[in-house]
Amino acid sequence: MKGNDDNYEVNLFDLVDRYSIFKIKEIRFKDSEAITKEIVAIEDKISAVLSKKEIMINGDLISKLIVIALTNFEVWDLKERLDTESELYFEHLEHALELNIIRNHYSNKLMKDFNEFDISREKVTSLHNKTIEEKKWYKTFMNSFNR
Repeated sequence: MKGNDDNYEVNLFDLVDRYSIFKIKEIRFKDSEAITKEIVAIEDKISAVLSKKEIMINGDLISKLIVIALTNFEVWDLKERLDTESELYFEHLEHALELNIIRNHYSNKLMKDFNEFDISREKVTSLHNKTIEEKKWYKTFMNSFNR
């Protein structure tokens, strides 16, 4: 994404993902004017794209957006713990990878909801030659969002 250049098609999913990451930065790095400016700019772009594409916000969409935000936040936290808890490095790394699989699953769904999905943009939803669906905690998590 190139700064303020509005002469190209803006991908809504990428804006939402970027927004989520900047909100994490806002929480972690308090009092950053640059971060606040970027958040406002992203909010404006999201509003414009939602309006242009006539996308209606509903409970299902909000649920998927929450999953993206939560997984981004948790992965960010795990990434910090990789540096400070070296004895748990591989456990944290595995959990971060598993969370990214969930994030990718919902990323693919959101791109489809926003009519932005293309096979070349599809995100990986398996790990170590077995799918994450085999893990008990994953099933519990996914079932809570797949009602």
